[in-house]
Amino acid sequence: MADSKKRVVVGRHSVLEALKVRPKQVTQVYVDQNIETKKWWPELEGFCKKNKIQIVIQKAQFFSKLTHNSQGVACDVNAGPEWPDESAEKISILALDGIEDPHNLGAIIRTAWLMGVDGILLPQKESAPLTPTVSKIASGGMEHVPIRKVVNLKTEISNLKKEGFWSYALYLGEESQDISKVVKSEKTIVVAGSEEKGIRPGVLKESDFKVVIPQKDSAASLNVSVSVGVALWSLL
Repeated sequence: MADSKKRVVVGRHSVLEALKVRPKQVTQVYVDQNIETKKWWPELEGFCKKNKIQIVIQKAQFFSKLTHNSQGVACDVNAGPEWPDESAEKISILALDGIEDPHNLGAIIRTAWLMGVDGILLPQKESAPLTPTVSKIASGGMEHVPIRKVVNLKTEISNLKKEGFWSYALYLGEESQDISKVVKSEKTIVVAGSEEKGIRPGVLKESDFKVVIPQKDSAASLNVSVSVGVALWSLL
C-alpha cells in the first residue's frame, strides 16, 4: 500500500492551503515571472517569507507542463495527511472504484474534505493518478484527506468490515434502497464507481447496503462527483 506524500501542488488555493497546513514540509514555491500582477500574491509571498521558503521564478512553459490554468503558482510538498486510526469509534472512509477522470477525482477529494471524510481508498490500477491537475481541482483537499492506493480494493473493504465498518455502495439497481432511509453507522465506507462501468462486481459484493439517490428522471444520471457529495451528506 502507498500513501500520497511527495507531491507537486498547483494553483492558488491548493498552494496556500499547503502553506497553511504544513509550511515545514513545503520545500519551495514556484511562481510565474508576472506573479506580482496577482492581487493574492502578497498573501502568498508573506507566508513564504514568514516560513523561510524559497521562491523560484519560472516562465509560463514551466507551469503549462504541470497542468492547464495553473494560475502561475506551484510548490513541492514532502508530506501529506496521515491515515486515520481505523479503530476509532466514529470514522468514515471513501472508496473510489475506477474514477479515471482527474477533474472528477479532484472534485471528489475537495468534497470529501469539506464533508469530513477521514480517508480515501483508490485502486492502484484503473484510477486517475494523483497529478498536479487533481491537486489543482481539489483546491486544498489533498492537504486534509489522506489518500491510500491499494492493490485490491475488495480486500481492503473486507478487512475494514471486520473492524466494524458498514459499506454503502452507490448503485442503481432494483435491489437498491433509498439512501435517505438506510440505517447509518458510526464507522462508514461509502463506495462509488466510474460513471461508465460503475462499481466492479467483486467490490459491490462487499457492500452491506446498495443505495440510490432519488431523482426526477431515472433514465438520467448525476455526475459521479455530485453523487458522492450527496451520498456523503446523507450518510455521514
